[in-house]
Amino acid sequence: MIESLPADTQAYTVWDQEVPGFGVRVLPSGQKSFVLKFTINRQQRWITLGRFGDLTLEEGRKLALSRRGEAAKGIDPTIEIRAQKTAPTVKELIDRFIEEHVIPKTRESTARGYTRFLKNVIQPRLGKMLVKEVSSAEIAKFHHDLRATPRQANQAVAILRKMFNLAEVWKYRPISSNPCVHIEKNPERKRERYLSDPELHALGEALVEAEDKGSVPPAALAAIRLLILTGARHNEILKLRWNQVDLQKNCLTFKADDHKTGGSSGTKTIPLNQPALDVLASIPQTLGNPYVIQGIIPGGHFVGLQKVWERIRKDVSTREAERVKHKKKRKEDAISLEDVRIHDLRHTFASVGISSGFSLPTIGSLLGHSQPSVTQRYAHLADNPRTKASEEIAAKISGELFGKSRNS
Repeated sequence: MIESLPADTQAYTVWDQEVPGFGVRVLPSGQKSFVLKFTINRQQRWITLGRFGDLTLEEGRKLALSRRGEAAKGIDPTIEIRAQKTAPTVKELIDRFIEEHVIPKTRESTARGYTRFLKNVIQPRLGKMLVKEVSSAEIAKFHHDLRATPRQANQAVAILRKMFNLAEVWKYRPISSNPCVHIEKNPERKRERYLSDPELHALGEALVEAEDKGSVPPAALAAIRLLILTGARHNEILKLRWNQVDLQKNCLTFKADDHKTGGSSGTKTIPLNQPALDVLASIPQTLGNPYVIQGIIPGGHFVGLQKVWERIRKDVSTREAERVKHKKKRKEDAISLEDVRIHDLRHTFASVGISSGFSLPTIGSLLGHSQPSVTQRYAHLADNPRTKASEEIAAKISGELFGKSRNS
């Protein structure tokens, strides 16, 4: 009977004979919804229970009886419905979290990463849900669905945990109701990739060839060399400004806001060894541009180092394939850097230092690690107890990086 009700020029209601006040409202558009009319505190109320189709007739009747029961106890169901309509969604929580926590309380690069992660990974999955309705089961499923990228899955839960803590502070959820509390992290394998001496030599040859051919911007080549000669982080070199280069003390100086661990360690200095000083001396300074690694846009730093790095890695593979073919060696003997990330240049600096006999605290200091546990990953490389310094680390690296071509 409900399905056959026709639309009219005006809305009308057909009342149920079983549940008093329960009916079907038919709009001129043809949309049909279950409604309930009831009296509370001597005032008449109307509420919409849901669309016909989304609810069956039996489900509509049960819901109507439940609402009538609440009204009989003096509980106005319209208050709950209004609260439901104004309850914040996870998308709204994400927007507030970004505006009031991520942007003002994290570093610029961290804020960009968090925002991108929240908008591209978390919001598409959870954004339409009401904050108060997100359950541990929902978070556990979300975490499980990202199992192919265990680190990303763990990062998502860590961000969500902080966000839902603030949701409690903002009274979006009851206290101690964080749905992320009991979610177990995926095991993460620490990625360890260091360049061997032959790999360093192959990289050096590729850099020199790219420099001679002019196939790679000089700024990018300088950045790669500085990264591996100093052990600095990617953004520390790309965003390095000339006023952070102290040629009297031979070091780079980063204030707390300019490096990753500044919040816990304050000002950071990186020693400049002679090979690094030589690279810096080869870089021209441009009036009006404060950056050492300059980009195409006037006054800006270089962008797109990842693409350059991928090209350099490919060049190494091409050169190596030709070398083994010429020497009539096995293809397996060819060096490949295809799995080497830019960040692995920093790992290489540390590995050379450890294998040369430097202590973990010394390497941790050079790298700017705020926690000794971070440097501990290199402990297994400390098998050659000799007393050397940062200058010798760079000397060994530059010996391969700028050395003569291999004869074998």
